[in-house]
Amino acid sequence: MRKFVCCLLVAAVPLIAASRAMASAGALPARAAGPQAAQPQLVRVIGTIKSIEGNTIRLTPDSGSDVTVQVEQGARMLRVEPGEHDLSHAAPLLLTELQKDDRIRVRGRMAPDGKTLLGMEVIAIKHLDIQAKQEMER
Repeated sequence: MRKFVCCLLVAAVPLIAASRAMASAGALPARAAGPQAAQPQLVRVIGTIKSIEGNTIRLTPDSGSDVTVQVEQGARMLRVEPGEHDLSHAAPLLLTELQKDDRIRVRGRMAPDGKTLLGMEVIAIKHLDIQAKQEMER
């Protein structure tokens, strides 16, 4: 159990830090009044990839039930190493490089069906990188 909690913390901290860095840098738009207020608000979900098929990801979030993510064409895709606190060392990532058990943070809008997250940005930490970091820390 202790190992699981440690793994979860090691994986979640960089994703949360990256989210906060983006918000403070103005990458996440503020809620606007008027015509733009009708647009669906941005949603952020952090979790572990349960399955992936094409551009559809089944994500198990850190809290709540599983989420279906439809990665939009042209979505921003980045890979960060465990322990990074911002996106300054992030590397581009292809959707085909994502695998089951990778940790990701997805930002996007809910589809009209209310069940699917339309992913505009995916930031990933590869599960093999997390395992390697944990081995080095032992």
